[in-house]
Amino acid sequence: MRFLRRRRRHAVASARPSVPVVPRWRVPLPHGRTESIRAMGTIAAPLLGGFSLAATAALVTAEAPPVLVDWALIAFVAAAVGFVFCVQFTAAGLGYAATPEERLMWFPSASSDAELMARVERVQAMDAELEVRYVYRARLTYRVGLVAFLAGIVLICIPDSLNWPRVAAATLAALALAIELVWLAANALGRYPQWLLPSDPKPDP
Repeated sequence: MRFLRRRRRHAVASARPSVPVVPRWRVPLPHGRTESIRAMGTIAAPLLGGFSLAATAALVTAEAPPVLVDWALIAFVAAAVGFVFCVQFTAAGLGYAATPEERLMWFPSASSDAELMARVERVQAMDAELEVRYVYRARLTYRVGLVAFLAGIVLICIPDSLNWPRVAAATLAALALAIELVWLAANALGRYPQWLLPSDPKPDP
């Protein structure tokens, strides 16, 4: 009898409709962060790193190098190193950036299993924390590489005598470097000049 009652309770529980489990994901802010990091680390950083290495090779083999060739070499080598590490940190961070759809595809029963969904949520939260750490390192090395790259352009454009086209090129490169430094200062201070970095003071509803 005891066995029959257990079978009856199991049959009744199996007949009950499963209630969908609503997941609570760790949401990245801004919401397009992962894609912007992907573009930075897989497109921009390799491209600029290649330019830095090419500039380094050209300066080393140049028969008539610029007047500040040694300092320019230091800048372009630093840029290449920064971009290489940016690519590596980006690749490591994207390994933890699986979307909620991908996670539920791997564990489809989590949609109706609260315990399994809780485990999936915990793993996603831990992955999100690791992604943030790698993204920070990727951005830091990218910024170092970009500042060094722009500094290298300024250095190779400085003429050894009065040459107005070279002066104009150096001025434009210096202006780009100054804007990049303003951008870095704004990120460090958390105060964004609207003329350069327009932003919504309340991005999250």
